[in-house]
Amino acid sequence: MSLRFWQVRKAEFESRPGAIDSLGHALQLAIKAVDQYRAGDEKYAHLDADAIAKVEKTVAEKREWMDQRCSELAGLAKTLNPPVLAAQFLSERQAFEAVVNPVLNKPKPKPPKQEEPKKEEGKAKEGTEEATTQPGKDGAQQQQQSDEQEQPQQQQGQQPQPVNGDQANHMDLD
Repeated sequence: MSLRFWQVRKAEFESRPGAIDSLGHALQLAIKAVDQYRAGDEKYAHLDADAIAKVEKTVAEKREWMDQRCSELAGLAKTLNPPVLAAQFLSERQAFEAVVNPVLNKPKPKPPKQEEPKKEEGKAKEGTEEATTQPGKDGAQQQQQSDEQEQPQQQQGQQPQPVNGDQANHMDLD
């Protein structure tokens, strides 16, 4: 069964406000983001001024397009075919978001990692493991140090965990 012209116009008339609101909402979100950038918000501080200018220009163009189309539709009788369809408002919103969202959602650059202190800590931990697990000419002293580390565990009623060569090599140092 095919739709009649009046049914198409009715469906278009009913879906048009939602499509217009959808485009308007996308424009408002972009304007709000630009305002936050201008106010120095940390969320947008990493963005380039040229990129923000591009967003502002796109917002102005889409706002003008939407205002012109809405004024054309305002004086239109319900019995006439509309000059612009709801689908066109939705496609304009998608095109707008395709330009604006990559700019506004650009991730902040990651701060450089400071690995030097971590490496020093890791070396210090490795050095203590080697001292407790490697027998040398002072093997008796190293065993005594290892026993002293296990004493707090025994005092709390826990059994000391034996350290064999395989487990010491696979310990997570994080």
